[in-house]
Amino acid sequence: MPVPESSGVDLGDIPSWLALVLSVGSLLWQWRSEFKSSRLEKCSQKIQHIEAFERSLNEVRVLAVAYWMASEHEGARDGLMLVHHLRAMARDAKRHKEILWGTVERDTLMLKMRTTGGEFQRPSRVPMLAVDPFVVTFMKVISDMASRIKDSRDRVAS
Repeated sequence: MPVPESSGVDLGDIPSWLALVLSVGSLLWQWRSEFKSSRLEKCSQKIQHIEAFERSLNEVRVLAVAYWMASEHEGARDGLMLVHHLRAMARDAKRHKEILWGTVERDTLMLKMRTTGGEFQRPSRVPMLAVDPFVVTFMKVISDMASRIKDSRDRVAS
């Protein structure tokens, strides 16, 4: 019975081995690229959620100033929209708490209480001045939340 020669690797086997090494390398490179792309996409989604929350905060700021600096009759529409935006902010704060900051729900609730408390939607309400303590405190709360949003965006982006 003839015995096959086992002299190692034949000259014809070298292209097959090179093709295998190249295909494994290509597969690893593709996996790495897809992993990076997935991470960038998730980061982009988180940043979009943060920016949407920031837009809501800016809407609340504009509507609240327009509402509180006008009489109840003139600012009624702004008051309704203000309540709508505050509810949306509370929902987004609960939904995206992990990408914003730990106390975002409480801070949003406090903002809602400060904004809609007291004389809110009373027919006899008089317009406030820009230097009124209520308006000054409200703007401080809004500014604090805006800086926390920027910190959250920087944390997610890095």
